[in-house]
Amino acid sequence: MTRKFGIASVALPAVLVAVLTAGSTAPTLGQPYAPGYQPYQPTPYYRSYSRERDRRHRREEEVEGRRAECKNEQVVATGGTRPTARWALRAANATWSRLVMASYGQEWADVAVAKEHRHDCFPGVLGGRACKVAAVPCKARSQFDFPQPR
Repeated sequence: MTRKFGIASVALPAVLVAVLTAGSTAPTLGQPYAPGYQPYQPTPYYRSYSRERDRRHRREEEVEGRRAECKNEQVVATGGTRPTARWALRAANATWSRLVMASYGQEWADVAVAKEHRHDCFPGVLGGRACKVAAVPCKARSQFDFPQPR
């Protein structure tokens, strides 16, 4: 009897395994079969050139409404070398603001109100980045409308 149970206990799991695995494949975890399927990459977002142009135009109109008057000459400043381009651009904008503040005063030193703002970033020392900023300083319109003297 022990021999019979031993054979049955050994043969039964092999039969069950054969029956359970017949016609089945590896689990797909709910993903369809698609060559090149990459579930964790975001879908690309393509910007329309006309939409981008309209956005820039609206922003320029908004900034133009904040300007009271502008100077005639362009001020150029170069920031120091920084590890990233974004950091280098901030440094160049701060240098531009300091130069304008020294020349014309604090009310002219806002880079966000400046006209014809251009910047160029290039490789700096030891693998860092440096940026050069050129803009025409403008005075911001006062947020309070005081009556003009007669």
